Order: sequence, then structure tokens, then C-alpha cells
Amino acid sequence: MSKVLLRYELLALLRDTRTIFLSVLLPIVLLPILLYTLNRFGQRVGGQFDDVYNIGRVIPSPGLDVIVDDALSPRTFREMQVEDGQAMLKEGHLDLLIKVLPPKEKEPELAEDILKMYPGFAPLLSQKPKGRPTLELLYRSDKERSVRAYVQASRDLHQFRDALLAEYLRRQNVSLGVRIRAEDVSTPQQRAAHQYGPALSAFMVLMLLGGGSVAALDSLAGERERGTLSTLFVSSISRREIALSKFAAVALISVAVALIQILNLGAYVFFGFVKWPLNAALPAGIGGLMVLLTLFTVEAIFTASLLLYISARSSSFKEAQLFFFPTFLVAFALSLSGLMPALVSRSVVSLIPLSGPGVFIPELLSGRLDLPVFFLQVAVHLGFAYLLLRSTLERMEREDFLGGQAPVFGKALLFEHFSQRTLPFFALLCAALFVIPSNFEALASLQGQGLFNQLILFLLAPYLLLKYYGQSLKDVVPFKMVDLRILLICLLLIPLGQLAATGLSHLLGPLLPAPVKALEMMMELLDIENTPAWQLYLLIGVMPGICEEFAFRGVLLHSLHKRFSPWMLAFVVALVFGFFHVNFFRVMPTAYLGFIMALLTLSTGSVLPAMMVHIGNNSLAVWAMKNSVDFEGMPEYVYFLSFLAQIALVYAVMKLGKGYPGTRWARGKTK
Repeated sequence: MSKVLLRYELLALLRDTRTIFLSVLLPIVLLPILLYTLNRFGQRVGGQFDDVYNIGRVIPSPGLDVIVDDALSPRTFREMQVEDGQAMLKEGHLDLLIKVLPPKEKEPELAEDILKMYPGFAPLLSQKPKGRPTLELLYRSDKERSVRAYVQASRDLHQFRDALLAEYLRRQNVSLGVRIRAEDVSTPQQRAAHQYGPALSAFMVLMLLGGGSVAALDSLAGERERGTLSTLFVSSISRREIALSKFAAVALISVAVALIQILNLGAYVFFGFVKWPLNAALPAGIGGLMVLLTLFTVEAIFTASLLLYISARSSSFKEAQLFFFPTFLVAFALSLSGLMPALVSRSVVSLIPLSGPGVFIPELLSGRLDLPVFFLQVAVHLGFAYLLLRSTLERMEREDFLGGQAPVFGKALLFEHFSQRTLPFFALLCAALFVIPSNFEALASLQGQGLFNQLILFLLAPYLLLKYYGQSLKDVVPFKMVDLRILLICLLLIPLGQLAATGLSHLLGPLLPAPVKALEMMMELLDIENTPAWQLYLLIGVMPGICEEFAFRGVLLHSLHKRFSPWMLAFVVALVFGFFHVNFFRVMPTAYLGFIMALLTLSTGSVLPAMMVHIGNNSLAVWAMKNSVDFEGMPEYVYFLSFLAQIALVYAVMKLGKGYPGTRWARGKTK
């Protein structure tokens, strides 16, 4: 590493106004806003607001005055005289409107309900059913105060009803059921750490990526575009020293950014401008503070090597920015791992850069300092940083790094543009997959999500991308017959793939547990009992097998087949495929199956085998759910043997297939 070049790089970066603005000035403005928002959100979740809500009564509502006076506290609810309550609620003058509906004649009263559950109470509860009135609460879900008023009033009214029931049973000399008393044994520090710790980790990743991006992307891609890098390459400084000097400069800037933001946070808290939701001192003391600083430092080193790698792979600053966008989305998503339910630091999440601290930091702030996990996360970040830096050095030492290739034009130029834009395009598709279905009620069902995800995101959108860049559908998505022996092997791979993926999920269970709530939501979405069988097979089996293979093993794989070796290409496509399956605990098993299907496509030069395996695998899963067949309950050696058999069959396909055109696996004459 050249000290002179390092000094020059640091001075150049410090003179860059974009770096200063993004790394220092902008966070100073954003940090108090973020903390204020987090405090308000925490108060809303915890019900800690001290607001007084305006409520009104619909007249006539017999008996409502007794309920309002006895159930609702005057310190929380202020009653207003209203003539047209619904109009005042609509205009925002009221937060809540209450009215009593007359009892229904056919509705039994409480005593009869109890008799149905406990016939032995008949001598005590012999009364004629008179019906029960219904209390109706009207509120506005688009107004935060109205929602809070409804939640608080509903809570108070339920407590009032329970108190009435208890008094009624006491007068009848009846002791019903058991008493339930709940107590939260976590400390305020632990609750605050769980709530705000993930946000702290994500904020630091945002600052590191935002602050270091300008410096890193300009240090190689920008200088190569301007021609200043070629001048530096003909000097006496070796390319290895140049790369190390630039990496050291970007890393120092990133570490400085992290320290500045920590000091910035401390200054706001110290002078009282912002109320920090956690205690000023970490529960682990000075050691905990050093652990936190070390984590931020290794994150800065990793992000610096990642950004420098992107810069080395790009021929211009604009192209580097295009690659930076999907990288930014994925890195930020990984940093939000602390928001995932059931994730703990002693799991596979600690082996993923940027994800480990998202889970570890809340545990650290709550007082649990797990040193083995801390050292593991440090080693993971430094190890991945070393691999990225080594790849950057290898790329810089290539003779064609500064150019010198034949000019690209015509169809070759269109394919080059298509290849550069595909990953950012799929990042946008992934964002759309997360955002759009969750905000439209029509897409909340299995049918809505299936039609939108498969037909729009995975079929129509990639097809329009092909048309825009003038790519041949026949070349991008090769759908051609293969050797009959390969088709027979694919039939065998369907149950073997199901068993191998199940075994992988079983193996990762203790490390990456599946949240029970997420599984319940998935089963509720599928609604096996009420959804016709043909819809399940179509929406879960056939359509994903066609549309997702078109998108991933077709468009995505073809766009990158000249940029990566076949093995690396299969890994990249599988990883992207896994992240599209939303739930974090499903990424690894899904990516594994995607890796197998990518190998089938690269071995045969056709998407037909992958489509066949994909449709068969999903349809087998549907059949298993409908018939209550549990793949989880098999002996462990079955999963292991299935995995070995799957490897042997995929190897056989690689030997029988003709390979993917344009890769080194291609054999013989290809059209």
C-alpha cells in the first residue's frame, strides 16, 4: 500500500462535497427526525400517549350514560354534546362516536350462554332470555387519534364487561373458571432495545452505504471513465498497491462516517435535544460500547470492500450507480433482520454479513453480550471483505481492465445494455413484490397474488424488458426437447428434490427457525380446505413452474451467462430466486432448489427440464398438504440419501446434456 497515494485519495475524498454532504451533514439533519419518529412509534405501540379524546353519544341510546360514566375514565375521554355525531366524526371534531343498538329477540342472554357451557349451573341461572344490547363504536381508521381512542375505549369497555360478569357471578355465589394474571418480566431497557435496536443497525448500514458510495464508485469506475486511472497505472506504483490504497481510503472514510454518526447521536442525547429511548450507558458497560464500535467498524470495512468491488466491475460511474441500486436494496433488507420474528443471534443469520448485527445489537443493548457470536460476526464480515477485495485485485490485474477490447455495436451492444440492466430490473421487481400486494386488498388472496406475481411480475414485465432491448425470445428462453433419459431423470428429481429441501429445512431449523405466525399466515393464505384443488395446482404448481422459470432460469440466467462461470451463474440466479420468496426462513431451501434447476438449464441448454422439476415439486407439495402427508417425519438418513441421489442424477444430466450456448459447458454445434 502506498502511503503517498493513500494520502492523496483521502484529501481528494475530503474535498468531495458530495461525500461531506451525504456522510456528515445529511445524517445530522436526519438523525433527530428518525429518533423522534421512533419515540412516537414506541409510544403508540406501548399505549403511552397522554391525549384526551373527544367522544360523543348518539341520542337516544338508553343506558349509555351509565356505561360511559362507569367504564370510561374522564381523564382520558371528554364527552361533547353533539347533534350530528357522524358529521362531526367525519370532520374530525370527534375522535369516537358511541351508540347502543336495541337487543335482538333471538339472541340469548348471558345466563343462557353459561348454561350451554356448564349445564350444572342450571339451578343458579334460571332466567328468561331477554337478549343483550349491542354497543357500537364508530371511529376513523385514517386518523391516528381516532384509532387510539377506539383501542383505549374498547379495552376499557371489555374490562367493564368482565367486571360486570364477575359481580354477577359473585352475587350468584358462583366461582367460574380460573383467574389469569399476566406480568411482563422484561425490563424497560430490554423492551426498548428490542424496539429500537434493529433501527440503529439499519441506520448505520444506510449511512455507510450512502456515505461510502460516492467515494468508492468514483475511485475506480469514475477515474477509469475520466482516464486518470490509466495515468496512475503506468506509474511505478503496482496495481496491487493502488487497489489497497483505494480500499484503505474508502474504508477509513466509512469508519470515520460510522464514528461521526455515533458521536453525532451522543451529542444530541447529551445536550438533551433528543430523548434517547435506551439508557445512556450500555448494560454491558465499556465492554459493550467497544463491542458496538467494533461491529460498526467491521461493517464499514465490509461495505467499503463491497462498494469498491462494484466500482471495479463497472466501466463508468453511471454503470456503477446502476449496480449500486440493487446492492443497496439487498444490503438494507439484510440489515433489517432484527425485525424478523423468532430470529436469534445464535443462528445461521450470524453467518450473513449485515444481517448478524441486526439481531445481535438488540440483544447487546438489552444486556446480553454473547462473545462467541460477536467474534463469529466479526470473522464473517472480515472474511467476506477479504474475498471481495481479492476479487477486486484480480480484476484490476487483468490486462483488459482499462479497456482495449473491440468496440461493441449492433446486437452485441444491445445485449450488453440488457445484461447491465437486468439485475437492477429484478431488484425493482422484488420491491414491487414486497410493496404492491400488501397495499391492495384485491391482491391479498391466493388468487390475487398468484395472478399478479406470476403473470405480471414474472411473465409480462421480463417479456417487456426483452422487447425493449431487442432480445430474441427463442435465445433468451430456450424451450427445446432434450434427451429422453434426461426427462426420466427429471421425474426422479421431483420427489428427491422435495425430500432434500425438506431435509435442509430440518437441518437449518435450529439455526433459522420458521416463525409460527408466518406459517399460520401462509396456511391462511393457501386456505387448503376452501380452495378448489384445481386452483391450488394451477396457482401453486403450474403457473410458478412456467412463469418463474421464464423469469429466472430464462431472462435472468441468459442476461448474466457471459459475466459469470456456470457454477457461479447458477449460484447467483439461485440466490436471487431465493430472496424473491419473501419469508427469510424460506430463502435457503428455495435457493437450493433454484440452484438445482439452474444447473439443469445450464447442462441442457433448455428451460424444459427446470420447468418440469419446478411444476412437479410444487404440485407434489400441494398434494402432500391436501392429503396430510408430512415429509418432516422421516428418518434423517432418508434426507441424506435423497441428497446424495439428487447430486448423482444432476451429475448424470450434466454428462448427457449439450450445455448452455455461450458458456464453457456448451458442447457440439449449437444453433
